[in-house]
Amino acid sequence: MQTPVNYDICIYKEAVFEESFNFTDDNDAPLDMTGWQAYAQLRETKNRQSPLLTNFTIDQTNFSNGCVRISLSSSVTAALPTRIIGYYDLMIIDTTGKPRYYVEGTAWIHSTVTSLITDPEEYYTERDSIYVSALLLSDEKNMVLSSYTSINVERTVQMVSV
Repeated sequence: MQTPVNYDICIYKEAVFEESFNFTDDNDAPLDMTGWQAYAQLRETKNRQSPLLTNFTIDQTNFSNGCVRISLSSSVTAALPTRIIGYYDLMIIDTTGKPRYYVEGTAWIHSTVTSLITDPEEYYTERDSIYVSALLLSDEKNMVLSSYTSINVERTVQMVSV
């Protein structure tokens, strides 16, 4: 039996969580996972009888290129308990019906400190249940945003302006 790779994740309450896993064959070519199924759950302990905190959403768009993306919406992360350590794993079932666990790890669930809503006089845009406040400069060259949404993808933080 293959031992799952240990990969710890950080989930921030009220923020979108996304993580991608890329699978390759013995020749380091992307593994074609067409027709396969993937499942991932977050629990309080490393025991499948422990309380289920949530199921991850699985994006199968790039299975043919060996890429599995798990995610949680901001409304799901907002509902997670604060200041706990959870545990997750990624189970993949190939076309023969064999379930295998490829990735497992600790999920650190963090409260956030920064509030995006600070001044009711500012302009707000609603997007994915998160309010983002934008401050525009009028010099026609620059647009400065007073807040950003951070998305963690493959351990690389990307700043996405809204």
